Amino acid sequence: MALGTPANEVQSTLSTAFIRGTDSTIITASGTNFPATSQVVRLTDGAKWCLLIYTSKTGDTLNMANATGYALAQNVSSGDEAYTWPIGSLVELVWAGDYAEHLQAELDSAFLVTQVFS
Repeated sequence: MALGTPANEVQSTLSTAFIRGTDSTIITASGTNFPATSQVVRLTDGAKWCLLIYTSKTGDTLNMANATGYALAQNVSSGDEAYTWPIGSLVELVWAGDYAEHLQAELDSAFLVTQVFS
């Protein structure tokens, strides 16, 4: 497999509608493969999308810290603040840019420690 080729995609669909700005839980049809720790997911119905930050998982439910736990990227415009994603909308795990930057910093730090003690 070439470097950078995804081996797996973690995704599901909504089993209940999600209302932006009101709901603080993302109830999926199957949350089995979603990590239990804090992550970012993209919610889309083909017309609108946004990135949501969930902090924990209980079964098939992704729990947000509050109803405004959103990453900055979205295509929900002014006036759509209470947009409703219907049942069946796609929920997929994504890598947010700041998470990748944090991971790179951790790797760089580990490399430096290895070099000092080698």
